[in-house]
Amino acid sequence: MDVLPIFIDWFPYLLSGVAVTLGLGFLLGLPMAIGQVYGSRPVRSLVGVYVWFFRGLPILVLLFLFWFGIFPGLGLGDLSASVVGAVVLGLRGAAYQFTLF
Repeated sequence: MDVLPIFIDWFPYLLSGVAVTLGLGFLLGLPMAIGQVYGSRPVRSLVGVYVWFFRGLPILVLLFLFWFGIFPGLGLGDLSASVVGAVVLGLRGAAYQFTLF
């Protein structure tokens, strides 16, 4: 089985998922880092809980939690698996990028 044509067909989707993941991570990670340094105690606590949650759980658990629990509970159960994966990876990436900033 030749994998290269399949990869070429899916490459734009993979690239857009990477862009969403990195963009969401940056857009959330930088304000969280600023809030951790300059924010009040409640802001620092919220940032700490967010980072603890997203860095502490395995990625597969986060994917199942959002796919089967959080998004359907919010009325977003019709999202595709690739959108949910990109959003969850972006949220997790924000927790890791927070520590870099």
